[in-house]
Amino acid sequence: MNRDDFHVGLEFYTAAGKWRCTDIGTRVIVAIKLDQTDESWYNGPPYAVAESVFDEYDLPGCSLGLNEFNVNRGGAWGSHAVNSRLAYRGDGTPDSRGDYLGFRVVRAGTVAEARGQMEAA
Repeated sequence: MNRDDFHVGLEFYTAAGKWRCTDIGTRVIVAIKLDQTDESWYNGPPYAVAESVFDEYDLPGCSLGLNEFNVNRGGAWGSHAVNSRLAYRGDGTPDSRGDYLGFRVVRAGTVAEARGQMEAA
């Protein structure tokens, strides 16, 4: 989705769940996650739940349909090390491309072993 596709009150999906748009900025949208059983939490502003900011890098991972996105497991070359765990979950559309998709090859060892292997090569 693009920023122009959003309006206040629009409900949309990401791999993390269902959201409602609460504000639209120049380059971002603000939304609340719809995961509470008590509907009164969504009365606002102010809201009883935290608002999240979606920027231009997050918007392509949003969709109006529940089945229009993929869940990416683990990180890749462009990911921060903390997101390289297999337990990490990201989202994207089926046509998503970039250095944040793929895998990293990791080998446990010491720095001295790594230096020795580089010198031998």
